[in-house]
Amino acid sequence: MKKIRSRVSVIVLHDGKILGFHAEDPLSHQKYFFLPGGKIEESETPEEAAIRETQEETGYSIKIISEKPQFERYDFIWNGDTNDCQAWFFAGQLEPRRQPLHQVKDADYHRGVDWIPIEKINEVFNYHETILRAVQALVQLIQSS
Repeated sequence: MKKIRSRVSVIVLHDGKILGFHAEDPLSHQKYFFLPGGKIEESETPEEAAIRETQEETGYSIKIISEKPQFERYDFIWNGDTNDCQAWFFAGQLEPRRQPLHQVKDADYHRGVDWIPIEKINEVFNYHETILRAVQALVQLIQSS
């Protein structure tokens, strides 16, 4: 049975690198590099969720710079479940203080925050065509502004 998940993801670029974290699926042990993001809580907007999730998962404080997020709908298998993801992808920017606010101690699947060179996005996000397409589009948008 599919689980419907309304979620956000954020593309944050700095010095030619994209912010994210390494993760490992608890069941399959598949390794991923995830953008900061997650579930939109009932009491928050997608923008608020994007800011909160980025801070929780990476320790960095950001602001949203995209006026209109890119919306994608896709299936993603995680921990043995097929998730019907309804996701808003935002472009974000580090707040002026460019250091993490805290050490990240997030979920068990979290394997560490990292910055990957944008030249590697095709290789790093090739695990899912829809996610890769959203990352490519927003990186291009950020670079052209």
